[in-house]
Amino acid sequence: MSLYFAIIPEFEDLITIANEIQSKLIAISNVDINVVIDKNYSTLLTSRINKWKKQSNDIITIDEYYNETHTINVIFCDKGSRGKNMEIDEFIDLVESFSENNAPPTDDGLYEKSSGCRIM
Repeated sequence: MSLYFAIIPEFEDLITIANEIQSKLIAISNVDINVVIDKNYSTLLTSRINKWKKQSNDIITIDEYYNETHTINVIFCDKGSRGKNMEIDEFIDLVESFSENNAPPTDDGLYEKSSGCRIM
């Protein structure tokens, strides 16, 4: 199973948090994870989100309120999925739970790999 994430810091000042999240995601060894950080700050946030949604990436946005709330907004690639505010560690725990070993067994006792949306 592979997971694809686009991390979108709203402002250049938030790049260190984006790099921290990227490092934590890559450190998860039991899941194949691809992470891209969108550094196109001259484009509107909504346009950047739509760009990555079209590519079926799960999206992590870091906005101006991060320093107050210490939460990120996660938008899964499911059609109609709404963003969910999460703490970074809560999000990392969620991603770790998507290992192939945690997949439900099929009728023949083998583990089925996920397909479709890349995290849910």
